[in-house]
Amino acid sequence: MLFNNIDWVRPDKFNPAGVAVNAQSPLLGQTGLSYELDRTKPIAEVLIRARFQIAGGALTLNTTAFVDGILGLFKRIRLRRPSGVQAPSPQNAVDFSGIGLIEYCANAGINLPTDTLGAIIANAGATIAQNTWISLVIRIPYVFPGLPSPTRQRCTLPCHTWTESPKLEIDFETAANMYTNGTAGVIANMAIDVALIRDEPNTAHTTAVSGAGGYIPADLTEANYTVAPGTTTEQSIPIALHGRYLTLQLRSYLGGANLTRNVPDAVTIPGQETSWELRVGGNRKFKFFLSQLLPLNDLSRPLNSHLQATSPALGRPVNAAFNPGGGLTLGACLFQTPASVMLDFMNDAAASDGAPAYDFGSTLDAETPFANGQKVELAFLPANVATNGSVIWYGGHRLWGDLSNYMAVAA
Repeated sequence: MLFNNIDWVRPDKFNPAGVAVNAQSPLLGQTGLSYELDRTKPIAEVLIRARFQIAGGALTLNTTAFVDGILGLFKRIRLRRPSGVQAPSPQNAVDFSGIGLIEYCANAGINLPTDTLGAIIANAGATIAQNTWISLVIRIPYVFPGLPSPTRQRCTLPCHTWTESPKLEIDFETAANMYTNGTAGVIANMAIDVALIRDEPNTAHTTAVSGAGGYIPADLTEANYTVAPGTTTEQSIPIALHGRYLTLQLRSYLGGANLTRNVPDAVTIPGQETSWELRVGGNRKFKFFLSQLLPLNDLSRPLNSHLQATSPALGRPVNAAFNPGGGLTLGACLFQTPASVMLDFMNDAAASDGAPAYDFGSTLDAETPFANGQKVELAFLPANVATNGSVIWYGGHRLWGDLSNYMAVAA
């Protein structure tokens, strides 16, 4: 049991000086901005907070070109470890979008801060009023949520054992994608804070871990798969043939004249929805529907509410109109479209209502199929759309190396 330590920093790289008051933030559109993190303590989590004001008029969200709005501010976040450490895991310990991390935390059963809930609510409208201040906190749970000690300490990023420091790298979304060009409202007066949630190092503990197999290599990564317009044949999303997956999040955007947060399924009629399959080596491991995953995730998800009268929905407002197709009537929908769901292998799908997971026996093994020349993939039949193809972002926590000591049944 190591003492926790939280350090807040305000890197100059993410807070450029000399910006005129109420002028659009110069961070927007910049890519590859990196900050070298302190490596004296093992890292469990990283928090990134952006606070900014809408200046110059009301901000009009560019929903026809970019569905994510201000929630897409952090286009890509990477936590890079020095080359060669913690092999065979990749150099990027984290490689995720900001909105992907927001939805991942909710789907994994982690609370979202009230200010982030406020940003989600503001982002659901067409405009955001002038002079509105917004705070958006991105939580990077490098250690899988719910792991108890001492396994938790073994899953931290052990930068205290390295001779080089890890780096936090951020790509910021462009202003034109987030809000409409030619309008007065802009994102201004933006400040970025970074918090490192770490453990105080203990020499005896570090020595004991190193002598018992070392720290467990892990990563938290996200990739995307695009279904081309006009496609009517079954699609197979290739899952990276390495590592052991604890979770796999699916963040969907339906194509068409414009992208929308909706499922990319060929059929959405209740009771007839398109089925998905997880296949290993061409054989079905299990079958599911996206609409079934949502309530399973909800069993362990904190049901946050920013105000008594509101409850932010990830992916789509709860009361949006629902057009099921098949001649059924368009109407108000009091359940959320499953455009943001998670396959939770670690917690056996339905989780255990907040109880910690103590072993890694219930993981998706992508190592053994790889060694046998087999594929791991998600298969489904997509909707036939025109103009813009549908996009599915998928990713989650992976562990690497020999986990046999963590998969045995304890006496």
